[in-house]
Amino acid sequence: MPGFQYSVAVITTALNLRESGLTRAAAAARCTADGQVDPAVVRRWERRFTMDKGRLHEIQPTTSFRRAQVPAILALPAENRSSDPPHEDHWAHSPPLQP
Repeated sequence: MPGFQYSVAVITTALNLRESGLTRAAAAARCTADGQVDPAVVRRWERRFTMDKGRLHEIQPTTSFRRAQVPAILALPAENRSSDPPHEDHWAHSPPLQP
């Protein structure tokens, strides 16, 4: 699966083991040959994918951001900042050069 460290077969095996009643830790240990999958990874897979008739399906997000709010939020200036900050020469305060 593009963008994932583990293959579809590993993810499918872990989710099938969870559906059969195993804990996340047990499913994580048994879904690969070396047993090095973290149970938190299995939890993320459960949130992102579902099994339907033995096939892996991605769960579509239920909430989305309303785009009308984004430009309004980004357009507001910060409370304590002006639109034209004064520019100061930082070298003007440096000590004089020694001859």
